[in-house]
Amino acid sequence: MIRFPNDDPGLLRRLPPPLRSLVRAELRRCHETAARTNTTYTPERDGEVIVLESGDTDEYLTEQLGGPLHRLVFEEVRVDDSARCLVGLLLANNACLHAVVVPDDEHLDGATRAHLLGFARGGES
Repeated sequence: MIRFPNDDPGLLRRLPPPLRSLVRAELRRCHETAARTNTTYTPERDGEVIVLESGDTDEYLTEQLGGPLHRLVFEEVRVDDSARCLVGLLLANNACLHAVVVPDDEHLDGATRAHLLGFARGGES
């Protein structure tokens, strides 16, 4: 798991270019949330971008996000074909909206993918 509370160039370099663009766009959304309330952006209040990695276990995701990926309840999930991932908006503490980026690759099992797509507009699967 890589957490992006800001657009740290060192962290962004770890990602392929399409995913970098997606992370930057999601960070802009977080900053816009803060701007709408006339406050300075803070990840704890306005959200951050979380990119999952192939080695993230259910136990680790439970510790970090409150549950394994196949049990989390998202506000919305969308498919980003250019970055080959799913982006789930996860509400934390009834206030903070995190963007959870899940690579749509061989490490994502079919049942978890179906669970995530159940939160997509129109409930794709």
